[in-house]
Amino acid sequence: MLQDTIQQTGEKLIAVRGTAIFGVAGAAALSQQYEGILGELLDAQCDFRGQSRRLVDLPPYALAACLQEHFLAGSENTYTSFQRAALILKKSTSLTIHLARTLIALPCSRRPVLFRSDEFCNVEEIRLNSFEAIGVGQRHADPFLAFLKRVLWRGETPSTEIGELTVVWALQHAIEVNTGGVADPKHVLTLRTNADGTAQIERLDGDKISGYENRIQDIERSMHGVARDLPATGKAAPIGPEPEDEIFPRQGARSDEP
Repeated sequence: MLQDTIQQTGEKLIAVRGTAIFGVAGAAALSQQYEGILGELLDAQCDFRGQSRRLVDLPPYALAACLQEHFLAGSENTYTSFQRAALILKKSTSLTIHLARTLIALPCSRRPVLFRSDEFCNVEEIRLNSFEAIGVGQRHADPFLAFLKRVLWRGETPSTEIGELTVVWALQHAIEVNTGGVADPKHVLTLRTNADGTAQIERLDGDKISGYENRIQDIERSMHGVARDLPATGKAAPIGPEPEDEIFPRQGARSDEP
């Protein structure tokens, strides 16, 4: 982990206990620990103001604090071993390349909520009508997601279908511009909550993803058609040297050269 690899295969989205969607980027060892910790928390009861509650029954701020506390405890050995190795090797390297970032979607107070945990286990809720990306493709996905949000969402909460289309399109963009780090097949999971607040996780199959890819092609063709049919706004400025008759004397014109 002292240097970035070109590409690591494997799924980066995992359904945990049929209740949470867990996404990870970074050190595999820590991500496996975080996945296990999340599963244990979903199985257990958490203390909240002297009462025992399930993790998904906590308010968002309390759920974030619970995740932060347990993730930080799980990564303590990594911090300690890194500090010892740095002293022994007498070499300073970036700690962040040995850590992991995560995204966690799960029911919280009977509604789907997305949480982000950074390399140092600071957990925060991602507010509604926003987006989040992590991993090697983030620098390519973020500006494109901002564009799709403006064009497809139009200031409103997107439907599940529009949300799925946004994700597939952003993945396709990241694959096309960063082929060494992101690649097919695309893995897309969605989280809904039932009337009783329980989770319903769906994995998009290949046919559904192909359907969105076809819609993306249709949208791109439509955008191209609109741009092509735009009326001319004015005469284009000439490119290159001025007309020949303004550089050289016209035939029959007087010249002062011998």
